[in-house]
Amino acid sequence: MLQNITIQYPSWFLILCILVGIAVSGLLYFRDQRFSDQAKWLTPVLAILRFIAVSGLCFFLLAPLVKNTKENTQKPIVVVAKDVSSSTLHGMTAEEATGYHESLNALSEKLKEKYEVATFSFSDDITQGLSDSIDGQISNLSSAMTYIQDNYADQNLGAVVFSSDGIYNEGQNPIYKSSKILAPIYTVALGDTTSYRDISVKNVLANKIVYLGDKFSIQTDLIAQNAQGKRSTVTISKVEDGNVSSLEKKPISIDNDDYFSTEEFIVDANVPGVNRYRISINPIADEISRANNYKDIFVQVLDARQQILILGNAPHPDLAALAQIISSNKNYESTVKLADDNYDLSAYNQVILHNLPSRTNRIDNLVASAKELRIPLLYIVGSQTEPRRFNQSQEVIGYRGNGQTLEEVIPYLGSGFSKFTTSDALKNALPTFPPLLAPFGEYRAVATADNLLYQSIKKIETGYPLLSFQEQSGVKTGVWIGEGIWKWRLYDFLQHDNYDIISEVVNKSIQFISNKKDNRKFICTPTKNLYRENEAITINAQLYNDNYELITDPEVNLSVYSQEGNEFKYVMSRKGDYYGSDLGKLPPGNYTYKATTSSNAKSLSDQGKFSIQEIQLESYELSAKHYVLENLSSQSNGKLFYKENIDNLADEILLREDIKPVIYNSVKTSMLMDNKWLFALLFLALAVEWILRRYYGSY
Repeated sequence: MLQNITIQYPSWFLILCILVGIAVSGLLYFRDQRFSDQAKWLTPVLAILRFIAVSGLCFFLLAPLVKNTKENTQKPIVVVAKDVSSSTLHGMTAEEATGYHESLNALSEKLKEKYEVATFSFSDDITQGLSDSIDGQISNLSSAMTYIQDNYADQNLGAVVFSSDGIYNEGQNPIYKSSKILAPIYTVALGDTTSYRDISVKNVLANKIVYLGDKFSIQTDLIAQNAQGKRSTVTISKVEDGNVSSLEKKPISIDNDDYFSTEEFIVDANVPGVNRYRISINPIADEISRANNYKDIFVQVLDARQQILILGNAPHPDLAALAQIISSNKNYESTVKLADDNYDLSAYNQVILHNLPSRTNRIDNLVASAKELRIPLLYIVGSQTEPRRFNQSQEVIGYRGNGQTLEEVIPYLGSGFSKFTTSDALKNALPTFPPLLAPFGEYRAVATADNLLYQSIKKIETGYPLLSFQEQSGVKTGVWIGEGIWKWRLYDFLQHDNYDIISEVVNKSIQFISNKKDNRKFICTPTKNLYRENEAITINAQLYNDNYELITDPEVNLSVYSQEGNEFKYVMSRKGDYYGSDLGKLPPGNYTYKATTSSNAKSLSDQGKFSIQEIQLESYELSAKHYVLENLSSQSNGKLFYKENIDNLADEILLREDIKPVIYNSVKTSMLMDNKWLFALLFLALAVEWILRRYYGSY
């Protein structure tokens, strides 16, 4: 115990505590002879009690620390992961499936006798425990490996039992994700590796967004096994309101038992909205499955693309960076010009003014024309911007300075901006971006402006606006203080291998400026226009009073209609200051909806549509990939077992001598004076001393 006690002062302070105790007790009892006529033992006992109390109190004043060491034993963890995608049942009878469930559960129970066992099931997502329901629509083996690594790699992971058929139709090859799992992986092979006669549509590729009036390409991969000499026809059709109309057909001849080909169709984008297309191939004789003979794809056709004019005072790398960022968004098309070039302002939906107005280009006529045409403007203020003309051309930010001196500014997000949301990645990354170059001076945004970003100068948050917006007469104007956007784009790619951060800032700003004000008092929208069939459908609604304040007093009724004409009725729930309905999962297809309510004795309604895309992944790959499981086991010093031998797997793991408990010591340091019983001893010493003094006639 004593070797675990330390003090924060030199050790000779302990001697000082003892001397203080001796001095006090000596002066009190050996110099004072009041107890000389009492029993001989009384004076030494009183002196010892006072010595203990005084020296103990002095010792506690040194703030002694005590270290408590505790020995802990952590049992090895064995993770049992079960693939519950529907393809794992291929080749199994109902009895075999039941036996497989029971064997895997028995394996877990047997391993619990010696190890700590963690179980989970995986397919579309990760769920705890070994599910008896095997109906998953996706096989994502790499996500299971990532889950094991994230949750157990830093613990005493003894082994992994991975039960699957080896088929993966989403994510990477699991071998790439298992390298950081430093434990043997035992695989349980499911499914059927037999190659049957089959012809299927493997992949369909097309742009998710196209524009009205354009032609676009749809490419499809076709595969066939054990069907040499057979003929078939591949057809592209459009599915609308439950009707399937053929657009084009192509004959194919299968010339070998391992057939693969890619066919391309050119389709007209002639109907705006989400369009559903189906690629199908005629079945052949003795085909094992016809569920994979077609595949649907959804393409959103937009009725317009925003035309953005990037107008620069002079050549600058920012101009190219902005054009590349904007053009990456399918909703926008950018054109770069200089202020002295020829252009038709009416052909554009928005204009970005870089370093304008300047000393050489006043752009007064351009600003006047933009106001007349109600075209939004976004100013980017830099080294060539002329301060006086800039202040005259817009009413968002006022600038005081000569414009001849530049300084570096770092952006930071303001707390009061609510016009659109920003991601956590943006909030965390922006302060690390390279500084922009802004004209030195004082900036003040008008009271009605919405400020997204502010300037930090030399690590001091100045409160000066960096990116601000304002609306006047229904037209928005934006001002961006600082040039050097091209450096942000390069830095974003260097740090994240993408341009997501800078694209979010630029494109969301452009979108916000371009959006027309929606004065509707009742708005109802789904969270997405296109869902997958394994996703829950959510629809939200907002209701405003005459003062455009959000209210949730009236009841909102929602009707959803399938393409077959079926109606589903809901009453939307109140969620804070808006309404919401979780419709759960619905069958694939196109749906329309209509929401109705009333406010101030007026009936209000809103309507729209969404689509649900079928997931057919599990029907395309029917032959199990046991070689994937074999590679997982061999590279981790594990072993592959078949489902019939699961009982032997438990013995294999239990007999491994390298799966051992981990013993570790945990040290906890605390103040010695936190032990209340020590104070009780000191109090007891003083109490006994006081009682003896009273008993023998002294105070």
